[in-house]
Amino acid sequence: MPANTSDPNSFSMQWPISDRRSFQLVNERGTTGLLFRRYKDGELVGQEQVQDPGRFGMDHAPKSYDEFRVVTNRWMREWELNTQWAKANTIVHRER
Repeated sequence: MPANTSDPNSFSMQWPISDRRSFQLVNERGTTGLLFRRYKDGELVGQEQVQDPGRFGMDHAPKSYDEFRVVTNRWMREWELNTQWAKANTIVHRER
């Protein structure tokens, strides 16, 4: 279940993907950028800028967590579809 991990400087939402791993989507307040972060055992292990955040509706800086959540839900849907595609593609290649 995703958790609101926002602070005074940013809106953020974090998802656990296992007992030891999670990822987080972050928007520094006042910007239209999105940052994707990966954690293992609570430690940051990687981060990257989300390319073209406007495709998720980030065409203006969110003014509230609810506005940010709309963007994260759109991003999450694409991430889930890409993850399912990657798993299916891996299975197809293994069967060849």
